[in-house]
Amino acid sequence: MRPTEPFGKLLYRARRRKHLTQAALGEKIFENLPRRACQVRVSAWEKGTQLPVARLLPAIAKATGKEISLVAAAFYASRIIHAMKRAQKDVGHWLK
Repeated sequence: MRPTEPFGKLLYRARRRKHLTQAALGEKIFENLPRRACQVRVSAWEKGTQLPVARLLPAIAKATGKEISLVAAAFYASRIIHAMKRAQKDVGHWLK
């Protein structure tokens, strides 16, 4: 895995290597959320439609068996990509 890999792809591959469902991974990350809510959040992260809050990165690293530096690099790279896409949309809207 490359450290610049998108967060969702890194999470998906790590989860599959551990033979975990999205709900099972979510339960390892979140202690007090219902199973369905856990699955929905992990699914959104893997698809790239949402990103977790940064304070969850240590729990995600622990649950997936990945180094925190790799998880954080993918997370922040994905945040930058999301910000750039939003900026492109805004500029495109202003130029119309």
